[in-house]
Amino acid sequence: MDHLPPATLERIQRLLQARLGSDPQVYGPQSLEQAARSRRIATHSPSWDAYEVCLHDQEAEQQALVEEMIVPETWFFRDGQPFRNLRLQSQSHGWSGPNTDTIRVLSVPCSTGEEAYSIAMILYDMGLREHRFHVDGIDVSQRSLERARRGEYSNYSCRERDVEFIELQQRYLRNVNEKWRVVDEIRPFVTFQQGNLIDPLFLAGEAPYQIIFCRNLFIYLERQARQLALKNLKRLLAADGVLYVGHSEAQAFLGADFETCDQRYPFALQQTQSVAASTALAPIENSLVAAAASLLALPGFALPIVQNLQNIVRVVPQLPTLSNSGGVNDNNLKNTSLVTASPAPQIESLLREAQAAADSGRLQTAAELCDELARRYPMSAAVSQLNGIVLRALGNYEKSILELERAIYLEPDQTESLTHLMQIHQLLGDEVRSEAVRRRLSRVTRRNEQRSN
Repeated sequence: MDHLPPATLERIQRLLQARLGSDPQVYGPQSLEQAARSRRIATHSPSWDAYEVCLHDQEAEQQALVEEMIVPETWFFRDGQPFRNLRLQSQSHGWSGPNTDTIRVLSVPCSTGEEAYSIAMILYDMGLREHRFHVDGIDVSQRSLERARRGEYSNYSCRERDVEFIELQQRYLRNVNEKWRVVDEIRPFVTFQQGNLIDPLFLAGEAPYQIIFCRNLFIYLERQARQLALKNLKRLLAADGVLYVGHSEAQAFLGADFETCDQRYPFALQQTQSVAASTALAPIENSLVAAAASLLALPGFALPIVQNLQNIVRVVPQLPTLSNSGGVNDNNLKNTSLVTASPAPQIESLLREAQAAADSGRLQTAAELCDELARRYPMSAAVSQLNGIVLRALGNYEKSILELERAIYLEPDQTESLTHLMQIHQLLGDEVRSEAVRRRLSRVTRRNEQRSN
């Protein structure tokens, strides 16, 4: 079969971007071509032009391509700490008391359901029964949702090694035909449906949620899609509710009407008091109209289907991530070549070429080389960090922040990326975000020092 023409590839990429709200760099060209090729064969399209017509004309085919791109990557009690904090927050808010109303919980995107069931296990284990709580799991992928509804998992979904969570899994999972099945006591508390967090009508008319898990999503979204998702989260979170985000995502919310519930747990957020009060009083129609206006203002933005970026989008093989050492110096980018293993010679050559261009003051050339690297390796921490530093030197702070946040997400212990991110927020006068990053940098530095001792 002939190769996918570059112009067609670009149009398909834009279509996915419009529907999902994701940063176009998320999709590597090879992975996208592989998915499109699979769908062209499935639809018996005689040419790429014919497949493109099919893709644009049929909603079902667009969904099928999305399904082809998504590879679920999650497990029970992933990252641990948010679930411990969920227990603490439920106790401190009195949600686990005998006279409270039903606790409403949202997991978005829920992937194949492990997160939603983990939440239910925590609350059930605290003694909540009958109609005391309910968890809604929402995702883009019908294929993932079907797996979630079955509630059957392999050992790969049970990889959290903390004793506390192993015991919970032993209580609430049963081995049936070499699969781990969620017990019947837990299943009625969780329902799954398709929905899109960046859709203005997302869960329109639903009552607010006391608890929302929205982890490892914002790192993939472009700026406009982030704004739309943020509006929906504000609308759906109860005035006294708690929002759980990815460990590296908190800075995207701080200063945007959210604050940490407790400085020790930067991933657990609440709305600021003024916003919580206005959210409780504002009619839902106003929020929907504002969100719809923002969406329609985006050039070429179609009404999306469903978002699922907790799943890992299939990408081409990538560079090893950075192992950081040394200080930070905008005029000396050579530290960014410290990688955990030797990359492919061609990519290593491009990295060194980009660094040399930046060192000699040819920043625009360095930026172009970084763009080429990012297109080939969109999920590489090494590439994102170098790109972020070059963009900072060019004064493009907005894009620099996005690249540095992506690098931190991919390699959470990168002190250099954290330092640059902190300094950019300082330059922009954003003391709230700068301080949040500074605290995280301090924690990471201490942790790295302990590991080296």
